[in-house]
Amino acid sequence: MTSYAELKTAADAAPRDFSKATALLKFVRGHQLRKPAVVARYGAAILNDRRAASRLGDEVWSVYEQTLLAALDVDDGELRDACEAAILERFDSASTPSQRVERLKGLVAEAAGDWDAAMARYAGLLEGNAANAAALKREICVLKGRGAKPDKVAEALNGYLAKFQSDSGAWQALAEVHAGALRFPDAVFCYEELA
Repeated sequence: MTSYAELKTAADAAPRDFSKATALLKFVRGHQLRKPAVVARYGAAILNDRRAASRLGDEVWSVYEQTLLAALDVDDGELRDACEAAILERFDSASTPSQRVERLKGLVAEAAGDWDAAMARYAGLLEGNAANAAALKREICVLKGRGAKPDKVAEALNGYLAKFQSDSGAWQALAEVHAGALRFPDAVFCYEELA
């Protein structure tokens, strides 16, 4: 099996060979690796070359989404705007908004510090599906980003954990909130849920 390091080395050695860059991006997506600088670099190279992008077929939309998320991480506004515009042009014209597109709009709003717009997007997603784990998690992130009090964040995490008890990341986050608020017995309880 080919590793990330091998694919990255091959892509670095032949930066104009888009098949190698595409294989690298596909590996990063498939293995859910967080490599935003690499994804932004190679995603932009592929998407800026119309011939390379057209060879991807429908996979081009996965590359657009992946590159948009990487652009948010590395704070590349120009790349973010280009990816968002392409995705919206292709998928936002439907009468029923795509949950995926709405989530991406929420992430873009978060990156811009527009907490109200982000919360509105996530609230809309939750109206359609109250058990949308991604939207619930993003709401918690918005609360943290806004600087909400620990009690408010803990309340949101408790609500999330009432629906998704096996999410170890949420238990970890709740433990950290409790420990930060000096509620050590509650933090210990959360850490015990991780074991």
